[in-house]
Amino acid sequence: MQGFIMYEPPLIVIGPVLIVGTTIIGIRMLSYWRSFVFHWRRYRRCDPVSTADLLDMDVPFVKVQTTTRGSAGSSEVVLRGIRNVAELATEHPEFYGRFLSVEVVTESDPNPRVAGGLRR
Repeated sequence: MQGFIMYEPPLIVIGPVLIVGTTIIGIRMLSYWRSFVFHWRRYRRCDPVSTADLLDMDVPFVKVQTTTRGSAGSSEVVLRGIRNVAELATEHPEFYGRFLSVEVVTESDPNPRVAGGLRR
């Protein structure tokens, strides 16, 4: 038979398996995107939660970690984030003090003017 290439038996099996596998993965991806596009409200629940609601729950330890390279202007952004967490903690200091922690990780030397404004 001229013009017809005989493939090895393993290749005859691998081709259809790859086609079926790729098809299944594609169908799953389409299913995820369909769900995300047409039922996006499921993934965007924004029910407000008050401190009173949290008092009734077993809340795990929460560490807010900010990582920065210490580039120009980053100190102010980091401080704003820390102030927002501190403002939350002032609602009920005893409650939030048990499980809330803020950590700043940076590659640069700490700015004494900025670091002086933080309580460790």
